[in-house]
Amino acid sequence: MIWASGSKGSAGAPSELDDATVRGIGLGGGRVDVKVCALTDVSSALKFMRRVADRGRG
Repeated sequence: MIWASGSKGSAGAPSELDDATVRGIGLGGGRVDVKVCALTDVSSALKFMRRVADRGRG
């Protein structure tokens, strides 16, 4: 499980790392985003996990 944060796209605050960029990096790394959490008025965090098909038994 990984939590990653960035600026909210709706906040309008200039940032190189917004929620769309964070999501793209996570999905590109073979993860899926399963939860979002507001941290402040201008930032949020996404929770990423391995895809079910990629998880081992155990």
